[in-house]
Amino acid sequence: MSGAGQRVVANGLTLVPTYDAAGNPGTALGPRAIGGGGRYVVFPQPGQVVRLDTRTGAVATYPVPSQTLQSAGWTAAGNLVVARDEQSAWTIDPWMPGAKAVPAGRGYEGRFRVSAAADSVAVARFDGEARPGTVSTVRAPVTQAFGETLNTEQWAATGAIFDQDLTHPVIRQGNGPIYQGLVAVDVAAGSARVLLAPESPDGQTGRFKECCTALAWADGHTLLFQSVGRHGRWVLAWNVTTGEVFEVAQIVTGAPDDPVTAVALDVGWRY
Repeated sequence: MSGAGQRVVANGLTLVPTYDAAGNPGTALGPRAIGGGGRYVVFPQPGQVVRLDTRTGAVATYPVPSQTLQSAGWTAAGNLVVARDEQSAWTIDPWMPGAKAVPAGRGYEGRFRVSAAADSVAVARFDGEARPGTVSTVRAPVTQAFGETLNTEQWAATGAIFDQDLTHPVIRQGNGPIYQGLVAVDVAAGSARVLLAPESPDGQTGRFKECCTALAWADGHTLLFQSVGRHGRWVLAWNVTTGEVFEVAQIVTGAPDDPVTAVALDVGWRY
């Protein structure tokens, strides 16, 4: 359904859940799933990537030699789709007739990708063709990174699990433990900032595991992210410069929030 109320019917589109070799669920709708000026949405499926034209309802499929695809998303330039499983990546040029999946090693559709390292996070760089480049490390109290890394030219942000030995001093009475949230890395400066998500921020116990996921950058210093727990499902904005957090929208659907229903935004920067 478009903003103008126009309904588009996608004939013959049947999507199934994807899983890795260990049975862990994939990302049905990633933050970079929307491309082509908001017209096209891509979905990972076993052995293929499906592209939906949201204006016409037309469906195109692109074979990929993996039955365990975990994600599909557009590069920042919008010219390629990158499909990934737990071991490999492939690029697809959907504008080329008869497009084939081209092996891309450990490629990634984003400009940076953040992962956890000993007492720090590692920031890997990728070019516009999803090819890996240099890797640097930045000190941060992160033991695990989750979700996709969303970037500007300067910042890289992703979900994070924290070292509670370092986060416990900031806990306030009644808020419960703090073990998850977000990390944002200033790549040029080699520094990191964290957004801590207490388990009981409003006196109600319970955020869901991997509660906070990056969705897009509204501007050069404001990250849009999803927060999910017993308080509901929200899109919030984190100003990584000032540390302020603002409410953007509450998402209310008939779908269960645990596991979290995927959301993709066609706004902001998703480098």
